Amino acid sequence: MHTNETKDKFIELRAKGLSCDRIAEQLDISKGIAVAWSTRFKTRIQKLRALELQAIQERVLSSYEQDLTYLAEELKRVQQVLRERDYGYVDTQQLYWYQGALMARIDKKCAPIHTPDGADEPDDEKLTETDQN
Repeated sequence: MHTNETKDKFIELRAKGLSCDRIAEQLDISKGIAVAWSTRFKTRIQKLRALELQAIQERVLSSYEQDLTYLAEELKRVQQVLRERDYGYVDTQQLYWYQGALMARIDKKCAPIHTPDGADEPDDEKLTETDQN
């Protein structure tokens, strides 16, 4: 019999990306049980992994916002110069390239966060102390 605490710790470690082998060693459970739990608690593991990713992104959000603000300001400057362009000393082709590069970097920064498939599904069955696996 394994306690809910052991199962919760398994879910936490699996969400952090540890292998079933490593978790089995750490928690002193069999590899077979670890593999079975990985399947059984798949939804909970995916949800916890998504929450951890979101927490990491929130920790770096200020630099993310600063980067995005900088890129947007640079893009505005380049676009302004291109609008007023008189074909002076800076090659117009280079400014168009820079504009495209800035837009690509902004697109990359704005990539959406995907939640795991089945996020609408109900949680895995509740853990009980009478569970034998």
